[in-house]
Amino acid sequence: MLVGTTQRWPVAATVLVAAVALTGCASAAPGDAQRTQGRSMTAESANTEQLDLLDALKAAAPASWGQTMVNRFRTCSTASGEGGIQITREIRGSGISDARAAARAFRDELTANGFDAEIRRGTEVVGTGPLNRFAAFNADDGASIIQAYSACYRFDLESSTPTVPATADD
Repeated sequence: MLVGTTQRWPVAATVLVAAVALTGCASAAPGDAQRTQGRSMTAESANTEQLDLLDALKAAAPASWGQTMVNRFRTCSTASGEGGIQITREIRGSGISDARAAARAFRDELTANGFDAEIRRGTEVVGTGPLNRFAAFNADDGASIIQAYSACYRFDLESSTPTVPATADD
């Protein structure tokens, strides 16, 4: 289970606790895509978009960041009400000398990426975006953490097992 701010995130569906294969392709059939503002969202595009966001967030709050880890998959509902899934990732780091400045930079980066983001308690940032996107940051005594949920993409949980599309980061 993710710690900290993510427990406040409204859980719209049951959380999948599954062994995660870090390579391979999503099992969604061709055409299993969600359309939003002219873009379709697939496992591959949600994965790539999430990794790009995490890179931008790490750059906004420079620190000694560890490896990006896949935590789990979450069930969700797409914009059209179909069953879907999200990839959740976490990055832990250290070495942030000014946690308040890092929180402001993190919030600004989330806002620039279309999230509704706010700073809480000075060093904690929570942001929500369209298609169930979520990101959080917290820094305390030099330790820091970034958590992010990808966009929700259509996925048939009855006939498929979620996997993370192969990328250079995973």
